[in-house]
Amino acid sequence: MLLCRVLLGAVARTRDGTTRLDDDGPCFATDRKSELATVPGSSPAVNYHSLLVERTDGKPPEHVPGQVQPTAVYRHREHVVFRGSFIYPEYLLAYHRTDRGEMWDKDAAGLALCNTMSQLEAFAVQARPDSAAAQQEETLHLAGSLGPAARRTVHMRAEKLRLGHETVGEGAERHIVLTRRLGN
Repeated sequence: MLLCRVLLGAVARTRDGTTRLDDDGPCFATDRKSELATVPGSSPAVNYHSLLVERTDGKPPEHVPGQVQPTAVYRHREHVVFRGSFIYPEYLLAYHRTDRGEMWDKDAAGLALCNTMSQLEAFAVQARPDSAAAQQEETLHLAGSLGPAARRTVHMRAEKLRLGHETVGEGAERHIVLTRRLGN
């Protein structure tokens, strides 16, 4: 997931995506809906930079087959920009989504897996030295508090990230060791 800085500029607010809330003017300059309308009173004429679709109160209407549904947002506000140059990716966030299964039965086990997955992702994307060290390997020993299902999840993610991975040790000392070749 990317966490981005977004320049919103002059914002046109709407609930339905067609009419502005502030002055009942149209949101878009054309029927193609590829460019936002001009900001009223701007000189020289300046178009809105972004669209803010406000949440609609109440419940969505019942769906009637054959009828067009109203375009309103019932869950959360939406900010829409039409130019990629207004968006700056600031952070890459790693997360793991799973069903509530055996690894999430206890909050502590779930927290341990989340922490381990964060360590794994950070290890995979750390800056790597130039090719002078291309034949060296770096290792990371992960915490040993994971159960079998959680370890399996970590192994599968490590495989996708092209990291070396193995489980070592016995009993309470059992843990995963990750390896990566430096300079690759």
